[in-house]
Amino acid sequence: MKKTLRAGLGSALAIALAGLGASAAQAADTITPDAYYAGTVYLVDGVSLNAATQPLAYDAGVNAIPAVGDIVNKFPIPAGATEAWGFIAPLGMESQASKWNAKAFVALTPGGVWLPDMTPQNQITLGLGSPSGTNAVKAAGGDYSLGLAFTTNSGVTVVKEYYGHIHITAGTGAYTFTTTCNGTLGDCGLATPTPTPTPTPTAGSATQGLSAQVTVPAVVDGLLSLTAPASTTSTIGNATIVNGSSTSTGTLGNFQVQDGRAASKPGWTLTTSNVADFVNGTTTIGKQNLGFAPKNVSGVAATLGAAQVAGTAVYPSLFAQMAAGTAGTSTLDADLTFVAPAGSPSGTYTSTLTVTLVSK
Repeated sequence: MKKTLRAGLGSALAIALAGLGASAAQAADTITPDAYYAGTVYLVDGVSLNAATQPLAYDAGVNAIPAVGDIVNKFPIPAGATEAWGFIAPLGMESQASKWNAKAFVALTPGGVWLPDMTPQNQITLGLGSPSGTNAVKAAGGDYSLGLAFTTNSGVTVVKEYYGHIHITAGTGAYTFTTTCNGTLGDCGLATPTPTPTPTPTAGSATQGLSAQVTVPAVVDGLLSLTAPASTTSTIGNATIVNGSSTSTGTLGNFQVQDGRAASKPGWTLTTSNVADFVNGTTTIGKQNLGFAPKNVSGVAATLGAAQVAGTAVYPSLFAQMAAGTAGTSTLDADLTFVAPAGSPSGTYTSTLTVTLVSK
């Protein structure tokens, strides 16, 4: 008894982050830091490649980086922190979450927080400070701090924070951004120029300082995509009688998950999201009779889901997944086993199987 399984593959869209540049060095606001201050933030955007082109529109997309030109490293998660928030706060109230004007939740990811959204308009959760809410801040204007805070107790207690100062024009929301400095950091993370030695007159030599500028190409994200098997139909054949039931075997066919997100590497999840019952004319055999065993073929090995046993299979089921921190191409397949209940009419039974890929 030969059976045919038609496998349809679907994929989820992935957003590529590209075109980010470091803000230019600028004068820092000297502050008296408290015990929670961990440093300044620098803003980058994906349009002008330089968020120091000021003033900035209130809704212009900007992200935070921990050092000038550094779009690779993350803000480290301090011990005890259970969540993170972007925030707007009155000057001097940065470590008092109850005084913030507005905030937005930031997900904690393995290794730290990467490129958190600092767009003022996107700090959409109302704060208890005055004025309350990002729209009220835009309308009132004034001087505020814009930054990233690591907290505990559901955002009530600040553990560590990074921030800079923004100076907002009332009504339009147009603003300028200035880094902060606690004095002991001196340059707030900016590179301190090495003084050029003063040449000492001698009979035949002099010392000259040299300065060389190096540009490092940014690592940017590509796309997450799913490539279907070459054949749109997978055949389950070679039927034999096992314990009185017809048992057929086959494979789904090689297909690829291509993850080009070389910068963020958030990982992905692949599920066998749907299997239809098998039909031959007026006879139907339930999808639980399809056994399904995922396997790695080549490329970056994924963590495979548990095999589904023919007769007791349950769908949807996990096909495979990739942990955060890894990108590249994975080639996958699955062994198929179809068991027809005793007494089922002979013939070709057809079904469809759907595999769905989503980003973590």
